[in-house]
Amino acid sequence: MKIQLAYRSNIFDKVYDSDSKVKHNASLKASLPLIPEFLNIFAETALLGIANDETMVIPVTGGVLLQTKVIDRIIVEAEYIGDRDDHPEYWGIENPKNVKNVLGSIYLEKAFTDRFSLS
Repeated sequence: MKIQLAYRSNIFDKVYDSDSKVKHNASLKASLPLIPEFLNIFAETALLGIANDETMVIPVTGGVLLQTKVIDRIIVEAEYIGDRDDHPEYWGIENPKNVKNVLGSIYLEKAFTDRFSLS
């Protein structure tokens, strides 16, 4: 099992625009290989918008990752945000008729290096 803890911020945006809003995010991710080098399951939760002047959002994501020789990674995931309808920035599209708390995604990735991939 692999566990990752991360912190992200756009603090350097202040260098280019002193009026920009600095955002802080933290996440915890766990992945478990079911079939080494082929099939992993993963789960992630995050704290998005950690600041006194923001409304914090806590998404929960889970999914599967398949590794193949042709397409390096095929990722199928679902993300749950319990109050997504209160946060338009997480709707996925503009002006939807219905806002769903769960959104699904499928990614196909081709890795060019350890740190760069095309999705």
